[in-house]
Amino acid sequence: MPQPRSRGKNVLFTIITMFIGLVTVELGLHAINWVAMKVSPNPERIPWRGLYQGKSWAPALARESDGRAQDYHQYLTWISKPQKGHFVNIDPDTGRKTWNPANLKPPVSTVFLFGGSACWGYGARDDYTIPSQLSCRLNSQEPHYRVYNYAEPGYTFTQGLFYLITKLRDGARPSLVIFYDGFNDVYGSYQSGEPGAQHNLAQIREKLTSKPRQLYWQAVKDWWEEHIFLYSKVLCRFFQPPQQRFREVGAGFTDQQLQALAVKTVQYYSRSLALLDHLSQAYGFKYVCFWQPALFTETRVLPQEKRLDARQEDENFARLYQFTNRYLAQHPPGHYYYNLTDAVSGRTQPCYVDLVHMTEKGYGIVADRMEQVLKQKFSLGE
Repeated sequence: MPQPRSRGKNVLFTIITMFIGLVTVELGLHAINWVAMKVSPNPERIPWRGLYQGKSWAPALARESDGRAQDYHQYLTWISKPQKGHFVNIDPDTGRKTWNPANLKPPVSTVFLFGGSACWGYGARDDYTIPSQLSCRLNSQEPHYRVYNYAEPGYTFTQGLFYLITKLRDGARPSLVIFYDGFNDVYGSYQSGEPGAQHNLAQIREKLTSKPRQLYWQAVKDWWEEHIFLYSKVLCRFFQPPQQRFREVGAGFTDQQLQALAVKTVQYYSRSLALLDHLSQAYGFKYVCFWQPALFTETRVLPQEKRLDARQEDENFARLYQFTNRYLAQHPPGHYYYNLTDAVSGRTQPCYVDLVHMTEKGYGIVADRMEQVLKQKFSLGE
């Protein structure tokens, strides 16, 4: 007759069985993900979720957009490295390639655009970014405008302003400067809990102040969160509350704190805009600032635009964005500020590929609105 196992052996057997079960489930999740990627209509993980379905250039655009490399910049923290591709081309002096007429007629006006990844054109080929489509519209009657795309993914309004300052310092003299911002300014505030913060400021501060052992364990934690599906796709998604699922400081804020942060974010933006106004007077250029649309401020979201971005589930981020937009409507920061949050509100087809980036058609609608403002304010393109 077999002897009963000791309590210690039973515990060890239970632990081993549970470990084998967890490993089996984890491997199963990876297998399901692998099969899903193989049978998916987007096998190359095109980030715009099939909105460019059937377009032969879409996979190459995805690779070139996501493969963009960055370099350290002493004033701006980062800047895109030069890149040559079929659809994404970046020059260190002229920014991302922008469509301009081959032959311009005098007098030639130079137009600079600054902003984050939406203005840079994530989700669009070189000739279909907002700057390129705006250039096409401004030059449709008489070709007098040379447009440059100096937007940088992740930049806030203030970072773009400092980028402009470096251009002015190096001798550039634009006729018109256009800023297209908003999302990164709000997200930077939400991420760090303080207005005016650039992206990943807390992480940069942590790397500068942490000891090597702390950095090692943080790297292990980051790897775990990225590669262990039981944690990232099961535990975090279904069991963790938002303030634990999202690492941003603002995820734990109350509505009162979010409203206060929204006010401070707008005030910081307004002070930077005042600096831009002084620069325009000193260097003799005109300027316009556009506040960009985002899914958070849309009155309706089309079915294909739902769940395109994990941040859509972050209710605190959505509230902060809405509080900020509401305060901006009540306290517009200047005569040359325009809110474009309703630019694509009448869309019948999906325009968003995530919370803020758009399809080429969506960017075209934004360029149309910009052209209307420029014609009304400065008689450009007439």
